[in-house]
Amino acid sequence: MAIRPNYYKDKDGHDLFWKMEHGMYDLAWSIGFCHINAEKYERRMGRKTAISIEDERKAQTCRDEEERLKQLHRKGVI
Repeated sequence: MAIRPNYYKDKDGHDLFWKMEHGMYDLAWSIGFCHINAEKYERRMGRKTAISIEDERKAQTCRDEEERLKQLHRKGVI
């Protein structure tokens, strides 16, 4: 299950991932951001809190978004 909380949305209802998907940030930067954040969550799993499922879900959200950005680029959307 993806983690995309409402508190990350701006006043128009868009979160950072939406902005990346719509080309509001450089594609390479966006992919790198997702990749590095997934790595961060994977490395700290079970260290920040005793329950690692939240970090696992955050890492998967970032990995899913990284793949989505690559797919959108292959399709010529961004």
